[in-house]
Amino acid sequence: MRKAIILFLVILLLGGGGIALWKVGLPYLAEQKKQEAAARPAPAPKYVTMAPFIVPMIREGVVTEHVTLAIKLEVGGDVAITDLQNRLPQLRDAFITELYSLYSLRYVQEHVDDIQFTKQRLLKVGNKLLGGNVLTAILVTGIETRKLGRRAG
Repeated sequence: MRKAIILFLVILLLGGGGIALWKVGLPYLAEQKKQEAAARPAPAPKYVTMAPFIVPMIREGVVTEHVTLAIKLEVGGDVAITDLQNRLPQLRDAFITELYSLYSLRYVQEHVDDIQFTKQRLLKVGNKLLGGNVLTAILVTGIETRKLGRRAG
């Protein structure tokens, strides 16, 4: 009888410990895992370099300057670079269309070196084409303007 009581008490203690672990310990462990996941650094962004864009600036029907833009695309998350590279011709076409329409505006022509507006527009066009927030930033690695002189004809 004494052994049965001791065995019953051991089982009761083990059961109580298991229930306490389940009620108190498991939520604590889940919280620890969430904190560890949040503490992990975000994956490093990937970059895709595009061929330079050469855009004419037209004033009164005449090309007066050429603007050359060198652009890198910052890709966030787990986007497959190969999928993005397969869509680069479409993306380049959309960027060229947007750049031509932008550089036809007088404000943009007069503020060629202020590139933030252009970057925002290209980012919007790129994410619209690719879907979601695939592109996290547009990096302009170089900008050059070349004035065209009129030739005597």
